[in-house]
Amino acid sequence: MKNKLLKVFLFLSLLFIGIGTVHAEDTKFIFSIGGAKDVKAGDEFTVDVTVTGPNEAYSLNGFDLDVVYDTSKLTLLEGAPNNKIIRPEQGSINSDLKITTIKFRVNDGATESKSNLELKPVSVIKDGEEVIGKKNEKDLVGFNGSTVLIRNIGTDNTLKSLKIPNTVLTPEFNKNVHDYKATVTDVNKIEVKAEPTDGHATVWTNGVDGNLQKGENDVVIACKSESGQENLYTIKVTLNVTPTEAELKAADTTLSGLTIKGQKIEFTPTEKKYYISVDYETTKINVTATPTNPNAVVEITGNTKFVVGKSNIVKINVTSEDKTKTDTYQIVVTREEEKKEIVKTCPDETSNREWIIFTASLAVIFTLGIILGYVLGKKDVFGKLFKKKNKTEEAVEINTLSDTIDLSDTVKKTASASKKDEEIETIETEK
Repeated sequence: MKNKLLKVFLFLSLLFIGIGTVHAEDTKFIFSIGGAKDVKAGDEFTVDVTVTGPNEAYSLNGFDLDVVYDTSKLTLLEGAPNNKIIRPEQGSINSDLKITTIKFRVNDGATESKSNLELKPVSVIKDGEEVIGKKNEKDLVGFNGSTVLIRNIGTDNTLKSLKIPNTVLTPEFNKNVHDYKATVTDVNKIEVKAEPTDGHATVWTNGVDGNLQKGENDVVIACKSESGQENLYTIKVTLNVTPTEAELKAADTTLSGLTIKGQKIEFTPTEKKYYISVDYETTKINVTATPTNPNAVVEITGNTKFVVGKSNIVKINVTSEDKTKTDTYQIVVTREEEKKEIVKTCPDETSNREWIIFTASLAVIFTLGIILGYVLGKKDVFGKLFKKKNKTEEAVEINTLSDTIDLSDTVKKTASASKKDEEIETIETEK
């Protein structure tokens, strides 16, 4: 039973407290001043001062407020003379009301920081009575301040992203790379999507992206930091335009035919190089080149004065009718070396009959040689031809200092030897 009574008491207490609180809030006027974010040195900004009334049963007759702020960071420009917001008595105020707008300027040199804005009441008349200084002042009136967020001036002038729809940038985007290439077809303008790294930087293009011409177009994207430094990115956009049949014909540089007098080649319009050989006596060739477009210009060079042992290149230059393109076909000519006449001393091929005659001749010559050698040997012809004759020695008178030398034996021996040589020669002659 006691627990139930306690719960009832607590419930009634909370109910009265809640009613009292609601009643207090219903009777309270609240003054508020706005704040500002993302401002930097040199910026000007405005804030509103408002008051919220409780209901028709209560009225606000007048007020006198001071605006409090950091003068080292902010300068009040207008809306609160002498930092005061004065509203003379003008009848009752019992609903939301914007009292005034105050304009500030962030002082030069201000860096990243916070600056508070506050409302300081001097006098507030509610229901004909002054409420400032009363014991229950906070239940009758309230004041809400705010904060101004000051940031540094941005110095980043790079891009966070860079894209062109329906094409690809080369190389892949990097904020530190400033030159790119892209290719588009059959369009006269493109959409460049460039986002700065710093949201306070500004980005624009040189306008070429809105008026592309056939071929290469330099689209320049500028990114300027908040502090004023500019950074340039360039995309070299190549516009390919599908040509008409007339344009294709005017730009044609192919050959429909290529012939060489006295030579045979397998010609194909897409094949640009051919090889031929000519004999030593040939120093030039006659080339006939027929362009696919009769109005194209064909020029042939290098088809004379061929050199032996060297690749002689004949060039056929084909310039398109519109003069925008030139293609070259080549004929590589090899001139053979001079052929020298060779004198044959024997047949290249020998028959069996000739071999038999040759062998028999050798046999006869060999046999006759043996017989002749035998006869000559028998007659000792070679011995007689090559025999060395002995000379007869004559006696020589020798003068000596001695009269006792006897030379009679020496003379006898010499005469005897001479006689023997004569006998041997006689015998050989008889033989």
